[in-house]
Amino acid sequence: MHSYSFIKKAGTLLVLAFFIGFNFSANATSFLSLIIDDIGHNYNDGNTALSLPGKITYALLPYSAHATALSAIGLKNNKEFILHSPMQSIDNRLITRHTLHIHMSEQQFTQQFHAQLDQFPFIKGINNHMGSLLTRHPGYMDLLMRELKDNRNLFFLDSRTSERSVALQIASEHDVPTLKRDVFLDNDPSLQAINRQLDQAIRIAKTNGYAVVIGHPYPSTLNVLQKRLPELEKSDIKLITASSLITKLQEHDNEKSTDTARSGLRGTRSRHPYRLAQKSRH
Repeated sequence: MHSYSFIKKAGTLLVLAFFIGFNFSANATSFLSLIIDDIGHNYNDGNTALSLPGKITYALLPYSAHATALSAIGLKNNKEFILHSPMQSIDNRLITRHTLHIHMSEQQFTQQFHAQLDQFPFIKGINNHMGSLLTRHPGYMDLLMRELKDNRNLFFLDSRTSERSVALQIASEHDVPTLKRDVFLDNDPSLQAINRQLDQAIRIAKTNGYAVVIGHPYPSTLNVLQKRLPELEKSDIKLITASSLITKLQEHDNEKSTDTARSGLRGTRSRHPYRLAQKSRH
C-alpha cells in the first residue's frame, strides 16, 4: 500500500486494557479458555485435538488441507471454531499469497480477509496466525477491526506474537470484543515445559479470575492435555470457550457500569489486567 490514508496517528493511540483489576473473587471457580491453533494442517492430530474433553476453542487455518473436514467433525460435536488468520510476521516466515501483509492496498487487504472469512461462515471470532509485524501496524489493524465490526460482529483474540501489538487498542475504538493470550503452552514442545506452562496458566486464572491459553495440536501437547484437562475442576478451574469468556467479561462490565451509575460516581470502566505477554516464536 503506497497511501496510508486510513492510518491513525500512533500518538493518539491509548494503551488500553479491558477490566483492570477484574476477577471473579465472589466465585470459588476461576476460568480457563484454551485455544488450539493450526487446525487443518494434520488430520490425525487435528482429530485427536477435537476429541479433547471440555469446552475448547479451535482455530482453523484457512486454505489448509484438512480444515473443512475437521470443522465438519467438530460442528457435529458442538465444538467452537475461530479463524486462524495468516498475518505477516517480522521475519516474513511462512508468508504465502493468502497472508495479510503491509504491502496490500486497502482493497486487496479487504478482499483477502473476506476470502479467509468466507471459508468458515460458522466461526465466532478470529485470532492471528503469526502476525508479529501486521498486529503492530495501526492502519491495518484499524481496517481489520472495521471489517470485523461491520460484517459479522466477530471477536478478536490477540495471540500477542509481538509485545508491540496495537490490536487491542484499535479493537476498543471499534467496540470489537477482544481477548488477549496470557500463555503459550508449547513454544517449547517438551512434556516438562508444557506442564510448566499449564501450571502458570492455572496460577494466572486463580489470581485474576481467568486466563487465556494457546496451544497447538502437537503430540506432546495433546498428551498433556488429555491427562490434565479432566483434573482442572479439582483445582477449581472451569474450562470455557473463548466466546463464553467474552460474554462473562461483558456481563461483569455491564454490572460494574450499572453499579457506578446507581452510586452516582463518574469514572472509567472497570478493566482487566494488561499483563506482559510471553515472548513468542511467531
